[in-house]
Amino acid sequence: MNVEKFDWTEELHQTMVKSLVTSFGLDFLLLNDRKGGDVDTIHNVRNGIYATEAERQRYEGRGEYDSHHYHSHENYIATNREGKRAHQAGTLTDAYTGEVFASDDKKNLDHIISAKEIHDDPGRILAERDGAELANDASNLAFTHESLNKSKKADSMDAFICTLQKNREDTLRQIAELESQATLTEKEKKRLISLRKKLMQILSVWKGLINMPGKNMRPRLIRAIT
Repeated sequence: MNVEKFDWTEELHQTMVKSLVTSFGLDFLLLNDRKGGDVDTIHNVRNGIYATEAERQRYEGRGEYDSHHYHSHENYIATNREGKRAHQAGTLTDAYTGEVFASDDKKNLDHIISAKEIHDDPGRILAERDGAELANDASNLAFTHESLNKSKKADSMDAFICTLQKNREDTLRQIAELESQATLTEKEKKRLISLRKKLMQILSVWKGLINMPGKNMRPRLIRAIT
């Protein structure tokens, strides 16, 4: 009997992406609205299909992404201040891992959907929504460890999950290589310890993303676009 091999990894990946986006209430990235024939729709413009040349030109003239503009928004600054107070009080948690920040941990305020992705979203341009306002809605801001935020960079959540998966596989491979050796030098022992810590952080992030409570992450974000 032939049994078809099922790719559980890909299935898990797709399930996580959709779950995360809908849990955060950031459904505008998955939105499939009506496919208009002679009018511009969010679905169409996100696929590079424009019914009007004027709308295409408006998107192309959106301007370059300015990180400073997005990260100097009043709500971003205010949220950072609140996070600093919570950190000092020992009550601030990493939104992706659920871990409480230690007093000496370095934290970053992350845009769950990256500011650049929002800036370059054709649907946002079509709906004439301000990118900085959308990116800095409270539901799109989350504190996380600096190292994790730097690894996410301006990637979409989809790309970030792919990166996590790759990092997990690479880290497991390096750990296996070291553990297969009969003896280790002191340098290799330290590297093994470091790799195990890295793996634990990656697994913690995976668990945190899967179990992230959605009810507090429902944004007003993009509601005007739908």
